This record gives sequence, structure tokens and C-alpha cells, in this order.
Amino acid sequence: MEKKLNMRQIQHKATLEAIRSAVDKMVDSVGFDAMTIRDICKEVNITIGTFYHYFSSKNELLKDRYIRSNEHFQTFYEENLVSMDELEALRLFFDHYFEYSSTRVYQLYKRFMQVRIDEYEKWSATDPDLIRGVILQIIQNGQKHGRIRTDRSAEDMAEFVNIVLQGFTTTYVTYDREAPKRNGIKEIIKECIDSLGAGSSKEQ
Repeated sequence: MEKKLNMRQIQHKATLEAIRSAVDKMVDSVGFDAMTIRDICKEVNITIGTFYHYFSSKNELLKDRYIRSNEHFQTFYEENLVSMDELEALRLFFDHYFEYSSTRVYQLYKRFMQVRIDEYEKWSATDPDLIRGVILQIIQNGQKHGRIRTDRSAEDMAEFVNIVLQGFTTTYVTYDREAPKRNGIKEIIKECIDSLGAGSSKEQ
């Protein structure tokens, strides 16, 4: 049962969501780099001191996106994929990732991916990359159940899947905003996922 929040916690959450919403709105109109902390505070009607109570810098807003993305996909795995056939789980994971990516505020998502390259090591040191963890868990479960090939390590196959995932993301934010809608891309990725099946293993 979810714990009931007190008034202080409700207000804290409301202010946090207001900051996030203001950033989404302003990035579309002025861009992330041009947007200042003072601008955000004016939009939310809070003091600069209040902002720093939630975020230590503007880049922390992007780390917040990283953490929330991790939590989103971990929850999606636990609620939808954990008991599913692992190859089907990987296919559904990709479909959901496509949908998730295409519904983000594009300019903010693009900036997030740019900063993530530089900050990934620091971010993942305190907040492990749960998306990579989910992919690895699915593949390990598939090997355990005999549905995913075992002539390659789970780690190598998970990294391959992650490379495909990140390649898609880079394509999307760099030059092809239609990538999430292109069925040809989806079909090829599904073929790559199918190649991880136990029936594709050389040992069969």
C-alpha cells in the first residue's frame, strides 16, 4: 500500500513537478542553453534559493531526467515484462522505448543526450543505469529458461542490444525525427532480437 504523503511532502512534490513542467515548456520556446535558473524561478514563482533546494545546477535538471528514465523503465519491466517470454520482452521493451523517446520534449531530450555523454560516468556511479540492467536481466533469464542462446555471454548480448538502442537514440536526436515511426527500422531490430534466440545458436 502506498504511503500517504503529509502536507509538506505534497507541497515538495508539487513544487518539483512545477519546476519540471516549466523547464519542458521553456526549452521548447527559448532552448535549454538560453534558459536561466532565474527564468525558471520566475515561471514557477519561486525564489532562486528554493530552486537550489531541489537542484544544485541547471545540469542537475538533466540528471533528474536520467534518474526518472531509469525508474520508468525499471517499473515497466517489473509490471509488464518480468514473467514474459524473454525475446518477446525485448521486442516490447524496444517498442516502448520508441514510444517513450518520441513523446519527450524534443529539444530537452536532445540536450539530455548530449550532456549524458559527458556526465554518464559520474551519473552512473551514484545512480546505476537501470535500462542496461533491465536488458541484462531479461537476457540472463532467457538463458536460464533455455529461450536465449548460451554460446555468447549474457553481458555481450546485453551490450549489443544496448548499442542498438543507443544507436537508435543518436539517430533520432541527430538527424531523423521520424525514426520511431519507421516500421522498417522496427522490423530490422526485431530480426536482431530474434537472432538471440536459442534456435539461432551455433550450439543447437
